[in-house]
Amino acid sequence: MGRSIRFKIHLALITWNNSTLDSVERNQKQVVPLFANSEKFFHEKID
Repeated sequence: MGRSIRFKIHLALITWNNSTLDSVERNQKQVVPLFANSEKFFHEKID
């Protein structure tokens, strides 16, 4: 019983990951610069 519930959660996570990946790829032009800026920001804060 516990196994089937875990499996369902696993499947739900996979489908959720796939849908978020799709939307990220669609919005990549906005997402990638955002990540680059935050990386730079964190490095500046650490240094």
